[in-house]
Parts: sequence; structure tokens; C-alpha cells
Amino acid sequence: MVLISSSAWMALQEGLYKKFSSGASVIIQEMGNQIGIMVFKSLKNLKDVESESRTINAQVLSQVMFSLAGGKVDISGDVETGSNVCFVIRNCAFCDGEKAEEYKCYFIRGMVTGFSSETYQKEYKSTVNCLQGENGHLCTILLVGR
Repeated sequence: MVLISSSAWMALQEGLYKKFSSGASVIIQEMGNQIGIMVFKSLKNLKDVESESRTINAQVLSQVMFSLAGGKVDISGDVETGSNVCFVIRNCAFCDGEKAEEYKCYFIRGMVTGFSSETYQKEYKSTVNCLQGENGHLCTILLVGR
């Protein structure tokens, strides 16, 4: 595992945008997607080893994201079937800052999409809206199953 500070993440993200312009968002989202898939597989393997009856779903992902300092995550929608799931992240560690509106939280968007695709065994179309307000940064990611 590699740990990266938020300032190092911002430098990496800014470097990708300088080099690839709008294509950087696709790269960053794919990085997040692969992390989300890996998190799901790690949790599934742990569950299989522990023979735990807890279901792996979007609620579990929100707990993992919070424990990894990804921000406070609230989830709404149909968490049981994975239809129309909405993630609201307050003070997202990955896109909080001056360029939040430009960067639009593509990493977390990819992460929740990858995790949810593995969890619910379906493909998703995702949208993201990031705002910097007086109460901090707020990301809203909506996943709609195909």
C-alpha cells in the first residue's frame, strides 16, 4: 500500500491536468474505479475468511471512505438493489480546494462506481456535482444502474 498526502494528491492531479488537459479527468476517474474494485475484492475476501454474514453494500463503502479520511459520506437511494444511489461527500479530501469546481471529484466518482459495479453486478452511469460553499466542499455523485 502507498499512502499519499492530500498536498501530494493535489500536485499529482494538477500535473495530470497540465499534461492531459480535460483527458486527465478520465485518467483520474479510472484510477478511482480500479481502487473501488480493489476495495470491494479486499472486503469480500475478508468477509469470506471471517464467514461474516454482513452484506457488502454502499453503506459499507461509506464507512471505508470515512475511515480512509475520504470525507463524511451520506448515502441515499435504493442501497439494497443499488438502483439510483446518491453519495454526498462533505469536505472530500481528494478535490477540496481552490480548483474543486474544475476537478469535480473524479477520483471518488470512479471509486464509488467501481465499488458499486462489483457489489451490485451492474454497470452504472454516473454524474457528479461539486460545490465550494461557505460550509466547505460538497460533492454529490449519482449512480444510475443501466
